[in-house]
Amino acid sequence: LFKSEDKCVHDKFYKFSEILNSYDDFIERCVDREFSSVYFDGALVIDKFLSLDKVIGMRIIDRILLSFYGSSISFINDKHVLLIYDLICSKRVNVIINLPNGVSGVKSYNSFKLVNNYVFSDGYSFVFYDKVSLPNGKSIEKVKKTSLNDNNVIRLNSNDVVLPLYVRSRRNGDRMNVLGMHGSKKLKDIFIDEKIPIIDRCLW
Repeated sequence: LFKSEDKCVHDKFYKFSEILNSYDDFIERCVDREFSSVYFDGALVIDKFLSLDKVIGMRIIDRILLSFYGSSISFINDKHVLLIYDLICSKRVNVIINLPNGVSGVKSYNSFKLVNNYVFSDGYSFVFYDKVSLPNGKSIEKVKKTSLNDNNVIRLNSNDVVLPLYVRSRRNGDRMNVLGMHGSKKLKDIFIDEKIPIIDRCLW
C-alpha cells in the first residue's frame, strides 16, 4: 500500500532507521561516559545525576535495572523507569518504593539504591558483657579507662548500673542526652540532623 504511493518508500524507512540507530549509539556513548561518575558502590549519587539530561538519566536507570535484575528484567517496564526517575527528582529525601519481584528502591538523602527483599527490622536486643558487634558494622566495648571524652564514650557509675546490660536498636519515643547540649533530644531528630540513611536507622 505504501509502495503504491511511493515506490521507494522502503529506502526512506531504511534511512530513517539508520538515523535512529546513530542517535541511539550517540546516547549510549554519553551514558558510557557519565555512568561511572554517577553510579558506584551500588548507589546512584543524586546531585550528580540531576545535572544530566533526562534522556541520559532515564537510560542510566535502564542500565542499573538491567544489571540488578539480570534475566528477570522482563518484570520491569517503562512505567517503573519513570517512577524511579520522578522519585529521584522529587524533594523527598527519605522514601522507599516497592518494585517487582521483591525489590525495593531506596532514596536516602543524596543516594538511591536497589535492594532485595527490603523490610523494616523489628530491631534487636543483645546482652552486653565485654564487647558486642552490631548489625551496622559498629561495635561497643567495655574498657577500664580511656582519655577520650567525646560522644563515642559513655561513663557509667557502677553503683547505678543494674546488670545485665542490653544493647538494643531504637524504639519509638527514644531520647538521648547529648554532650554539650542542655536537656534531651529525640533519636528521630538526631538521625535526621546527621543524615543517617533511612535504610540504616533500624540497625543503629
